[in-house]
Amino acid sequence: MSQTLPYAGVLAHYPVDCRPLRHTALGGAGGFSGAALWRMDTPAGDLCLRRWPPRKPTPAVLRFIHDVLLHCSQRGIHQIPVPLSTNGGAKFVDHARHLWELAPWMPGRADYAARPSTARLRAAMTLLADFHNASQSHSEALTRLNSSPGLAQRLQQLDDLAQVGGRAIRHHVAPGDWPELADRAPELLDLFFQLVSRVRESVQRVVSRPVRLIPCLRDVWHDHLLFDGDQVTGLVDFGALRVESPAGDIARLLGSLAGDDAATWQAGIGAYVDRRQLSESERILIPVFDSSSVLLSGMNWLQWVYVDGRVFEQREVITDRLDALILRLRSMGERPDGIIQ
Repeated sequence: MSQTLPYAGVLAHYPVDCRPLRHTALGGAGGFSGAALWRMDTPAGDLCLRRWPPRKPTPAVLRFIHDVLLHCSQRGIHQIPVPLSTNGGAKFVDHARHLWELAPWMPGRADYAARPSTARLRAAMTLLADFHNASQSHSEALTRLNSSPGLAQRLQQLDDLAQVGGRAIRHHVAPGDWPELADRAPELLDLFFQLVSRVRESVQRVVSRPVRLIPCLRDVWHDHLLFDGDQVTGLVDFGALRVESPAGDIARLLGSLAGDDAATWQAGIGAYVDRRQLSESERILIPVFDSSSVLLSGMNWLQWVYVDGRVFEQREVITDRLDALILRLRSMGERPDGIIQ
């Protein structure tokens, strides 16, 4: 353990049994949000301390996230880490220009890709459906129908990239000190411009379609799902949680677990529907969320690195993800509508 604890001022806000006997600094724990995490062995049990990036999320948004997690936990979703309360009853601490939270450490490993199975797929989709069943009762005000805010945002992003942003990214690409990314950039850009009109049209057709909006995870994917055997023991990382159509969560999770395998998509949706019925509009939106996510993901990485100047560790992990995206984009290019059915 280091002699200087960067979080000592944070833990002063919590009961004394939350002070660590031992701790391990995890950095971003494989994530790319800019958060930092510590695993702590304490008298209160194994805990996870998270330091959120500056100004993201805002205190109001983080309160909403924590309120949804508590609401869902009280309705039987025990695989989510509900933050502990401070001595003053708050769920987070504002300290040294960061927001901090302390939550139970969730057991399990994010190893679906290494050990895929029908049982694990069903467990993942069942948990997602159960989470949606719980979250949709969070507020009566969210029972109304409205258009998807996420699809509206994606339509704007597709337009911006097609008109100006994509060319700006191409102009900024240079080998620099990350030649592996520069080697992949030309194909990512070419595939984007090959597919953007078709994907944009698919989004445009449904962007105004009324759907039920509820609190959704919005970034539920392979690395945020922890398993022990065939059981899901943890669902982690809720920084993207906002009000959205459940179709977005289904697309995000199945896109990461099933790729372009149509049979796995059908099995996953079947498992979800066994616990929560999908409306016709939700079914229509799922492939549109998926195709727009695949198309925009590669461009986001290029934007962050070459235009915004962001620096990332674990470059091999990122290039592996980009290789998987390129395979999906190639597959999309072989389909007339550019989306999986």
